[in-house]
Amino acid sequence: DVEGDEETRAFKETMAVFEMFTFVRSRGCLVVVDATMCGHKWKHPILHSLNQEYGEADRGAQGIVDFATRHKLVRQGYEPLDAAGYVGVDADHQAFEGGGAQGA
Repeated sequence: DVEGDEETRAFKETMAVFEMFTFVRSRGCLVVVDATMCGHKWKHPILHSLNQEYGEADRGAQGIVDFATRHKLVRQGYEPLDAAGYVGVDADHQAFEGGGAQGA
């Protein structure tokens, strides 16, 4: 079904943009990932936060670093578990090293 394929592609693109938005807007302190589409609503998103405050699926800093690594937001020369190694974005959308509380 061509219409279903187009709808699936559009959902995946929208979700990818939203995931990146949550990472950037939170300055690397939170990311929303893996939502599913049910009709015209997003359901069951997973949130990763520095304080692991969103239930058992929240993998905390490791989930955020994994997201940053997958999207090539980790600076070369840093170990993936070094939370100071990913690139954060400040309120003016300027990249800075460290992410998290840096620049907050």
